[in-house]
Amino acid sequence: MNYSAEELTFIELIQNRRFDPQPRFAYTDWLEERNHSILAAYLRNQTSHLFLEDGVKIKFDSDSDQASTFSENIQAWDEYLPEIPGVFWQCDSGWPIAVVNGESVLQMKKSDRKTIWNQLYPFTNLWIDELTDNLRDLKDFFSDPFFEQVNQLRFTNITSGSSIASVLSKSKHIQALRSLDLPNCNLEDDDLKQLTQSPHLSSLTTLYLRRNRISDSGLFSLANSSQLQNLRELDLGENHISSLQNLTDWEGLKNLTKLYLYANSIGDQGIISSGKKGYLQDLKYLHINENYLGSRFIYDFVAMCKNVKLLDLHIGDSSIENDGLVELAKNSLLKHVKRLNLDLNEITEIGLRDMVSSYKNECPINLHCLNLSSNAIGDEGLSFLLQSDYLNKTNHLILDRCELTDEGIAMLCQSPKLRNLSRLDLSSNNLSSRSARYLVESTHLKKLSEIHLFWIKLSLEAKRLLKNRFSSVLHLDP
Repeated sequence: MNYSAEELTFIELIQNRRFDPQPRFAYTDWLEERNHSILAAYLRNQTSHLFLEDGVKIKFDSDSDQASTFSENIQAWDEYLPEIPGVFWQCDSGWPIAVVNGESVLQMKKSDRKTIWNQLYPFTNLWIDELTDNLRDLKDFFSDPFFEQVNQLRFTNITSGSSIASVLSKSKHIQALRSLDLPNCNLEDDDLKQLTQSPHLSSLTTLYLRRNRISDSGLFSLANSSQLQNLRELDLGENHISSLQNLTDWEGLKNLTKLYLYANSIGDQGIISSGKKGYLQDLKYLHINENYLGSRFIYDFVAMCKNVKLLDLHIGDSSIENDGLVELAKNSLLKHVKRLNLDLNEITEIGLRDMVSSYKNECPINLHCLNLSSNAIGDEGLSFLLQSDYLNKTNHLILDRCELTDEGIAMLCQSPKLRNLSRLDLSSNNLSSRSARYLVESTHLKKLSEIHLFWIKLSLEAKRLLKNRFSSVLHLDP
């Protein structure tokens, strides 16, 4: 195709400023002025979509009609791919190949290909859905230089976890990856072992592996990998991990700041560690809720995390009971914690009493969010909490299903410790309209932005008073 000198100026400007939409819009204006209105409208639409922040989502399903599948993919890419004069997007394998002057980008010399690659593929976030083993050439798909630009890669609903792991671990074009998300991909321990041994994934900072088939052996591979030194965030939630007992070292994960082990089957066998200091020292977020930990696990866990400054600890629904709570408190593990979730742990007023008595004044408490939901602490337990320093900085307090009564709410509303509260949840307690009056009359609830009072029998007058006082921040049954 021949272009005028003026048009070539636009094209060159678009190439040099590929992340700036203005040259593209200027080119569409130029086309409109010359009565190329249909092409101009199309290019304007493409430019608008190209600069959206969302990644591209494409679907591969070779079990369906090929022509239909390719058509869907072309439509998906069509919303994002830049329209550049002289470039034809060929999409006959489920993903786009740029054809320039009749020559596929893949067939060009590396030097020539590099020149236009950044211009053609400005994507950094790619989401691939429903990729199956029947894709015609999986190896070619992942060996394409297109992936050199991608630093966030997400797969969903993948039936071929083993194939994906095998090809990804061998691809030399994914070394720019910073984030790899493989939820619900049927990954097993051997698949994970391949990934952890790959030198091509050494730049990963986040790895999401929730809802797979990973067990203790897979976790062992991760913990002992020498290729994941840059990993900061690891999500292993909803897998089949049952024990941390075989972990003699966490050398491979020593730089983690976020670790998610929720909804596994981790029991109370305890943790055997090498005694080395320094691993997991940077850990700030730990979610290990919905397991079967028990107090014995907590003893070893506290010893392992002796030098760790946790900010967010979610250990709910893990059967730690009163003894586990006291162990957390007396070893100063809660010293730096800002968000603590202890819901569904069979904690009673005795546990709170002992937790408060274990507190050492030389360890200031920075707790901002405390969740005691579904623990039978009662009014007495709340009283112990209000007399302690645990609520001095708290702005989120979750006390639903805690067997509180009107007397407990009276104490709560009179406490100056509520002055920082922005969220308060008292749902499903044994409260009456008296509690509503205490809340309305309290002088310490000026910062509330959210208050929950579901499943509480309140009179119409009580509801009216609450709505007058708390207005749009109030959440209760109609």
